[in-house]
Amino acid sequence: MWSCPICRRVLLKKNLYSHLKAVHRTPAGEISRIREQISREAGTATVICPLCEESFSTHDDFAQHCGARHADDGAGGLPQNYSIISENFVNRQEYELWLTRKCEDTCTSLFKERIRTSGSSSRVTLLCNRSGMYKRTGTQRAGVTKKHVRYCSCHLNVTFNEGGTVAVAGCFGHVGHELDPALLKFSSQQKIYLKTLLEEHSMDYIIGRLRKQDSKKSTKLDFVVKQDLHNIIRSYRMAPGWGDGDDVTSLTPLRGEKL
Repeated sequence: MWSCPICRRVLLKKNLYSHLKAVHRTPAGEISRIREQISREAGTATVICPLCEESFSTHDDFAQHCGARHADDGAGGLPQNYSIISENFVNRQEYELWLTRKCEDTCTSLFKERIRTSGSSSRVTLLCNRSGMYKRTGTQRAGVTKKHVRYCSCHLNVTFNEGGTVAVAGCFGHVGHELDPALLKFSSQQKIYLKTLLEEHSMDYIIGRLRKQDSKKSTKLDFVVKQDLHNIIRSYRMAPGWGDGDDVTSLTPLRGEKL
């Protein structure tokens, strides 16, 4: 039993959050904060389903719940596969190639949420980049946040073993948000591809070419804008104006630019 922090009424924990929402009109962010505080006091780490507000102690339990309850429409009305996968790789390169393909196939970008080390081994927890709490610093320019839900079922636990092998367990099914390739991060391979294009073509040509390559607009490359290309130029320390016939005189020939 838990008491409401506003009116002190004693309620079952499962009823407390609906009480806060219906009776006190508490904002969703504040309810999430209260929920996490209660979980800390109870000594349990809680993951909360954004669709039905059930709570779970692990992301694996959360994903299994999504498979049972939300498999048909969990990702903005789209069906998802919430199976827990387990894979082993002989080295990091094999793992990274597999991860790139899986992320492309499932419209996924991940970020490192936690790194734990033990001797020469390390374990990394990766979470969906559409999940988490958006925090803007005072010096950061305002923009569109990629964060959409506090928790998503998409996650990976990756263990890098002392001998170089890699073990992976997790889920690539998403819940609580639409699958939007425009909000993905560029993969390492995509960055290299854009660098190669910039070495030979203007920005306008590159953007037009990428728009025509995939009419379904299923990858991040279909949503490239000039700022992305400028970021690639800075990242690889390419010469100013490289491949950009509009903004600065290009330092490389623009080859066969016909769309």
